[in-house]
Amino acid sequence: AADAVWLGYRGFSQSSGVLMQAALAARPAIACREGLIGWLARRHDLGPVVDPADPAAVAEAVARASRGPAAVAFRPPTGAELAD
Repeated sequence: AADAVWLGYRGFSQSSGVLMQAALAARPAIACREGLIGWLARRHDLGPVVDPADPAAVAEAVARASRGPAAVAFRPPTGAELAD
């Protein structure tokens, strides 16, 4: 089991099935800020969005996620919300 999911892609502008799986499993994602992954994570409050090349930002996001979904402003989406 996982408390959060790390999506630290670099140079990736597409979406990720892992992001959708995390959302549907009600797990916050620590997502890269780039591309569609970052956009979806921000738009649907799926967890913190960070620059994966910034170790301090990643460490802070992991620390916040370890305190639970409320600490990372995670709002579990409905399937209909993810379809927009």
